[in-house]
Amino acid sequence: MEKADYLFVDQLAVDAQIGVTETERSHSQPLLISCKLFVDTRPAASSNQLGDSVDYFAVSQEVRRFVAGQSWILLENLAEQLVRRCFELFELRAIRLKIEKPRAISGAKTAGIEIFRENF
Repeated sequence: MEKADYLFVDQLAVDAQIGVTETERSHSQPLLISCKLFVDTRPAASSNQLGDSVDYFAVSQEVRRFVAGQSWILLENLAEQLVRRCFELFELRAIRLKIEKPRAISGAKTAGIEIFRENF
């Protein structure tokens, strides 16, 4: 699947209530969310119509809305739930999702999770 066509959003800045402790979740923290949206790009390439593709702007808006909609404890849960939501709303063959938490570890540029899921 990795050699298939995909659209992408790279390091979308999103504020989230996330953390293991209540103190951590009591204030917003920045996340950087990147995704590869595996789709067949040939219909849109032929028609030149957005309706024949996946609108990555719409995906980014939904990602922001979904993440801000609740408090999260683990990045693992957020990643899995976000992938499920994307599969519900968009015609995707698969998605590779990376969530980075820049302030997670002092002295590290970032920490996070990356998952790949196929839509069956």
